[in-house]
Amino acid sequence: MPIYRSDLADCRALMRAKRFEEAASMLESLEPSEEPTRYKLERHYLLGVCYRRLGRFSEAFDQLELVRRLDPRHKQVLLEVGKILTHVDPARAETFLTGVLQSDPKDRYAWLHRASARTALGRYEDAIEDVMEALRLDPAERRRDVMRATLWDHLLSLGLKKLHDRQRLRGFFAEILEMYPRSKDAWRYYATFLRKTLDYAAAAEAYARALALAPDDLEILRSIAHLHKRARHEEEEVHVIRQILELAPGDAKSRERLEWIEAKRKARRGPNGI
Repeated sequence: MPIYRSDLADCRALMRAKRFEEAASMLESLEPSEEPTRYKLERHYLLGVCYRRLGRFSEAFDQLELVRRLDPRHKQVLLEVGKILTHVDPARAETFLTGVLQSDPKDRYAWLHRASARTALGRYEDAIEDVMEALRLDPAERRRDVMRATLWDHLLSLGLKKLHDRQRLRGFFAEILEMYPRSKDAWRYYATFLRKTLDYAAAAEAYARALALAPDDLEILRSIAHLHKRARHEEEEVHVIRQILELAPGDAKSRERLEWIEAKRKARRGPNGI
């Protein structure tokens, strides 16, 4: 658990705001002499994270290695080191993260980072297995940022490359839905998988299962609208878009789509509205 000191709290606030350059400068300026061990750990750890986010991987690694020497079981440092190595040396990252997983096979993020390392090495089948293992531990989407890919996104990206991998995915979805029948994310991404393989009827059923678990989930509703668009079910798409706009009146993309459909319908009817 992070210790509280006003200077470190200020640094963490800058990091939450993604102002890593400023946070690093502040951490570098803090007096390093005669620090209590916990404070020293926190300072080196935060510096390591800042340097990684700034792409200064060698300096990040040095800071995190200092933390590891002081506390070899520091959980966050192990993952940070794995992230850095994935960028600079995927083979070494795989070995390192394998060691982390031997110590804690339930570390969801270690499975994810090892999948990234194996992807960088071109070992796609092994990467798929790692992502599957992470999702077996917890199928929740956990999207930290709308622009950032989730574990499910990684799985579909890897698994849709080859026909035999698609068959593996189908089997995995059957397994995960048996384990977590009330996971809206598992149902939603299963539906997305079916849509991407052009099985629109089965995708509609899976999206309906996801929506039954979370009736006001905008991501599920947008996915259903996209399915109807792909399947050219105009009336059904309009119905879902109107549901979206009831929940999110400021959704510009949905409103633009609805206006485009209505304009197209008007043009089809002709000037006399027939």
